Amino acid sequence: RKFYTIPDIVGNVRHLRLLSLSNNFLRTLPRTISHLYNLREVELWKNKFVTFPEVLCELPAMEKLDIRKNEITRLPIALHRAGKLKDLDFSGNPLTYPPQDVLEEGTG
Repeated sequence: RKFYTIPDIVGNVRHLRLLSLSNNFLRTLPRTISHLYNLREVELWKNKFVTFPEVLCELPAMEKLDIRKNEITRLPIALHRAGKLKDLDFSGNPLTYPPQDVLEEGTG
């Protein structure tokens, strides 16, 4: 069974460390995801995201985000707020921003 939406109640699972919602039909995430203060790893590959779910930028413990194979064209500037993020996989998305040369240079 594939999901098209995630209920707001997911934000009540405060001790969750891994959220795996890959291979679904998701286009958005509920704002309550930001209540998951212990969430370290998020898997959202192969969904239907067209815009990057900025609520992910509010996850203070997130270290790994796999959001590959969606339709995302822009990474948000707010991504810098995910201070513990070490592993970001956005391959397979038709990104236009940031430009490819900036992506290749990285953050140094």
